[in-house]
Amino acid sequence: MKKLILILSIILIPLQACAFEDYIFTSDSPVKSVSSSDESIVSVLPFFTIDNNKDTIIVKVKREGNAEITVKLYDKDIVLKVQVTPDKTIFTNGDDFVFFPLDTPDEPVEILPPPDIRGGDK
Repeated sequence: MKKLILILSIILIPLQACAFEDYIFTSDSPVKSVSSSDESIVSVLPFFTIDNNKDTIIVKVKREGNAEITVKLYDKDIVLKVQVTPDKTIFTNGDDFVFFPLDTPDEPVEILPPPDIRGGDK
């Protein structure tokens, strides 16, 4: 039994590296409610900040497929089309939202210059 658990953990742990990215959507006006047409593909939830701005949505992509996200603002309703492929996630909206991936790593910055090689060239 211990061998089976060890083998399964070795096989299943790297699968987390192939997971889809989460996204953050921000709007200029407050979000009243948000819903997804297919929760098995994309799940959404509004996010309230410390100063109680209700203009942020967290989108969690779960698997491949097509879905629609309906965002109800106080003045209008917006439908975002989502197409999830293995390589990337495509959001089709107007210019109503700004979105960016939540899990994007920072660009590496080298703080110190590389050390001199002593005695390398004679």
